[in-house]
Amino acid sequence: MYFIRKQSNFIAGNIKFVQVYLWNILFFMTLFIDQYLSLELLSEKHAIELYEVARADRNHLHKWLSWVENLDSPSYIRDFIKGSVARNHAGVEYAFVMVYQGKIIGRVGVYKIESYNSVGQLGYWITREFEGKGYVFKSVQRVLEFCFHALLMQRIEIRSATGNLRSQRIALRLGFTREGVLREAERIGERRVDQVVFSMLKREFNSLT
Repeated sequence: MYFIRKQSNFIAGNIKFVQVYLWNILFFMTLFIDQYLSLELLSEKHAIELYEVARADRNHLHKWLSWVENLDSPSYIRDFIKGSVARNHAGVEYAFVMVYQGKIIGRVGVYKIESYNSVGQLGYWITREFEGKGYVFKSVQRVLEFCFHALLMQRIEIRSATGNLRSQRIALRLGFTREGVLREAERIGERRVDQVVFSMLKREFNSLT
């Protein structure tokens, strides 16, 4: 009886350790890409720098990102981060900042996760200064690996405005399948834009890697 109790305590202790370990991985994680580039899970500590980065590049980002028009003070970013952290704890969102040599250069993440269907949507942006250097491609590729191998998701979508050709090229280079167009699916400022839907399945990702 003593042995059984000892074994039960050992198992319970190890389960608790695993739970704490996984919680720390999922809620305080950094996804490393190379010696210069990494992805840090979005948190309050990023608020000021993220605001300053997005604010400085506001005119460039506003073309395809509707939220930029609300970027009037750091409080907007803080409120967004609070919501993102809550959604992260609920398991429906994992938002990261792209960090290059210690500096935030953009954001990437998986959003609108449906756990029952094991699906989610990828989103990303990067400042003009760092466009065309392969950082978005590497970052999205790393998040896909996280989605399919750590979160065990089965399908990931990318939705891009039809005019946002740079974003669409990322999806196609990564091997996504173009499925079709959602008409007037997004409002950006006073405009309504069509969205191209791309998808990748877990088995397709595994065959590419």
